[in-house]
Amino acid sequence: MTVALLPSSFAGYIAAVDLETVAAALAPRLVAYATGRTGCRSVGEDIAQEALTALVLRWRRFGPPESPEAFVFAMARRRAARARVRRALTRPVDF
Repeated sequence: MTVALLPSSFAGYIAAVDLETVAAALAPRLVAYATGRTGCRSVGEDIAQEALTALVLRWRRFGPPESPEAFVFAMARRRAARARVRRALTRPVDF
């Protein structure tokens, strides 16, 4: 379990949080967001998992990002855009 203090513009630092708590809190919203962006539940779940994996790697290497929520949603937004492009490129062409 990794515990860290996160910076806050309001009070200097907020209470210690751990990676597992942050990931568990963000996961349902992240899946819903990615599903909405792609229109496919399974792709949305994959994107959410990739974004949370990126958060874990970032957290373990460099410590927690300033805003874990912003970090994972930015990752999910980029991955969803790539998924939409991939889907458009692989879609059959109608003549």
